[in-house]
Amino acid sequence: MAPRPKPCVKCKRARKKCEVSGDGVNCLRCLSLGALCCFEVVPKSGDRRTLAAYPCDRCSRNRWKCTVHPGQTVCHLCQEHGTEADCQVVPALQPTPSQDYSSSETQTTSTSDSIPSAKGVLDQVLQVFNSSLQETQFDYADWRMEDPDLMPTIEDFMLAWSLSTANGTRPPVWFGMDGDYFLRTFFVQPSYLRFALCAIAAHVHNPPLPEAVSFSLFQRARKAILRMAGCKPCVDMVKAYGYLVLFAIHKGQPAVGQNFLKLGLDVIRDLRLDVDPDDSPWLFHLNLTPRQKEDRRRAFWGLYGNYMADLGYNPDPSFECDISGDNVKPPGEVFDLGQPIFEDSVALKWVWKLSEILHRNRKSLLKPPQSLLKILDLDTSHGLIENVQIIISQCKYLLLYSSSPLEITYEDAERFKVQLANVSVRFLFHTYALNFLTLSCLSALHRPKLYATSLKSCNPRFLSLKQHEDILSATNQCLECAHRLTNIFFHTHEECMTYVGFSIFTQLIYNLFEACIICWFASCRMTVAWRALMNPAYVEREKLLAMATKLTEFMQRVVKVEGTKSGSTIVILRCMQAMVREMFIYRRGAVIEDSESRSGIDGLELRMTVMSLVGDDFETIEKEPYAYLGLLGLEVAGGVRWKGKYEPEWRMFWTSNT
Repeated sequence: MAPRPKPCVKCKRARKKCEVSGDGVNCLRCLSLGALCCFEVVPKSGDRRTLAAYPCDRCSRNRWKCTVHPGQTVCHLCQEHGTEADCQVVPALQPTPSQDYSSSETQTTSTSDSIPSAKGVLDQVLQVFNSSLQETQFDYADWRMEDPDLMPTIEDFMLAWSLSTANGTRPPVWFGMDGDYFLRTFFVQPSYLRFALCAIAAHVHNPPLPEAVSFSLFQRARKAILRMAGCKPCVDMVKAYGYLVLFAIHKGQPAVGQNFLKLGLDVIRDLRLDVDPDDSPWLFHLNLTPRQKEDRRRAFWGLYGNYMADLGYNPDPSFECDISGDNVKPPGEVFDLGQPIFEDSVALKWVWKLSEILHRNRKSLLKPPQSLLKILDLDTSHGLIENVQIIISQCKYLLLYSSSPLEITYEDAERFKVQLANVSVRFLFHTYALNFLTLSCLSALHRPKLYATSLKSCNPRFLSLKQHEDILSATNQCLECAHRLTNIFFHTHEECMTYVGFSIFTQLIYNLFEACIICWFASCRMTVAWRALMNPAYVEREKLLAMATKLTEFMQRVVKVEGTKSGSTIVILRCMQAMVREMFIYRRGAVIEDSESRSGIDGLELRMTVMSLVGDDFETIEKEPYAYLGLLGLEVAGGVRWKGKYEPEWRMFWTSNT
């Protein structure tokens, strides 16, 4: 049989020779497949078709371009194939150019397209079984062989599913992205996003998986990131970078996540994600649904939140960007067909503001003042304390303040339950983190004045009334924060482990360290004259030792969960252990002389070890440990010091004013 001058639709798509059969109507391939043999109709110059505003079900399932002639409600392809009875489209008012989309940002169709019905899924399955591979349409034209190391597996899917649904006990509602969409499209998601999330899932999996599993997934995610160099930026990249930063934090190596954080912020700047989708005219043609808009916001807030947290505890941030969250709406709740897709998390916007205050406080205390009077007359830390008080007044309904700083009574616990009744159980941890950070922030802002109580030159008899009241107020504030933070933490940590797992406490180590510093200082450094002015219950050495011991034991568990490459947490643990040893000596009534406690110029200097998370490369570098404020020049008994660029200057400042 002679080939036709023009192939039919099926032969053209399969790139096969189209030979006419004996009846002169159908081709041989269509007859053998039992399919309708038809040709593409080329519209005349005066017959212009437009994209349908809402494609028909048949075009949506097959992802065909659904075009309609002016004034008609049946699409062009359904007319060709004789399925007009099942076709119902809405013509567009204007032609819409084709666009490139990423992630869940597809051109809006109907709600039934975002969540397919059971009948639609069954039709797709039957169509795949009844069609040959050559005739199956794909959304991409790149037929290069995928790297086997980057292909999705059922094991990877089960990791993501167990993380998002708590092994099927709750809907897949995440903070950072549309979890429902991600799971339904898991096997077509970009490899860098799949592996980044699976690395987190393997690390927090219950029961625990071997550490090599999470490291392997992290290495594959990193490999996929390197392969996408030069690709067009998309929202999925921001999500992947955010999860890689979070993985590095959970492994006790926040410095490793710095490169991913910087790359992610560059993508945010390129995509202008720091502008809310509702205020972005360049997105209007996409007709994004509320669900897709919130997905963009969550991608921004996920990475931006990591950046703000890094500013709070990183003593030497390698970069500071001009990106702000002021123009993006805070995370809100979104429902689709009655199903929760995103839930509200109002606490986080205050957490990020407090992290910025901690960053500004550390910058203001990089170098010691010229004289002790500058600290005593410090005007509320350059207005930062007033900023904290404003935040406290705005989020007061989320703060868990017991009737007494020394304990949480049964009545307090019942009041806390009522107070947080409207907070989603998935994001209770965010509310608890707001409480911990508020107390840590107040403690760090008042700590320089607290340190003055260790100096003989600052005896209350030698100070003015205003200086006396300022130091007394700052000291009481630090002690109250330490007691409240410790009590709230151990009151809520069991609930946090129930919903988010133990590994989440890696993000709270700096709060616990701040409380332990106050306990140690009040027990071992505060002079007798100032201790006599304090509430005896606040400075009782037995109670302070019990608090510090409990915090240190918990920190040991965090280091164990982080694994063999813990860097930032293990430094804090060593410092806390040295503090507890010194507190134990003071509890027995012994006093460590200054020459003994600072014995040493050759004493131990605590440094953070930064090592690669990929492979068995043990090449390391040492940096200043992460903390909200460090030790600010003080030493623990035995000459234990905190490594820092300005720690020697602060140490000399306190020594010269003794």
